[in-house]
Amino acid sequence: GPHFYDLAMELVQFFTGQKTVPNLEMNHKMRFVPRFKESRLKRIFSPTTVAEYLKTKGESGSKELKRIYKVVPYIKPKTIVHTLAGNPIKWLSLFTMLSKSNKIVFELGGQDPLGAVQTLDFVYESIQKGGAAILLDFSEELAAKCTKFIRVEMID
Repeated sequence: GPHFYDLAMELVQFFTGQKTVPNLEMNHKMRFVPRFKESRLKRIFSPTTVAEYLKTKGESGSKELKRIYKVVPYIKPKTIVHTLAGNPIKWLSLFTMLSKSNKIVFELGGQDPLGAVQTLDFVYESIQKGGAAILLDFSEELAAKCTKFIRVEMID
């Protein structure tokens, strides 16, 4: 519903260690996969390229950073990020964050159904060796692809 995004962002703050909850402790801080944002001024005068984004946001030396070029062959280092469609831009953010940590919180905003399933496959593959991922989603469509499904409801 209309409160989903606000609730999701509160959960992100908890899972990433930005907010504490009495009597609850996080064993591992997780990292949130953010949506790509760029100011209008930067977009006009000096738009971010894929190579620049990977360099400034990613962990240098990680194999995950080069993964975007394999998954989406038409993406090149000089591709301007804001020209990418929903799935590739989400994958760019995802692989960049996975270069830093295999413990992530993510959402599927801006993706089509096939892209969302592919994103889940990428995440599952990346967390196989000691990682963890929390998908914040407002529907139950992808519950079967998750290893555990937990419903969170806002109570007035």
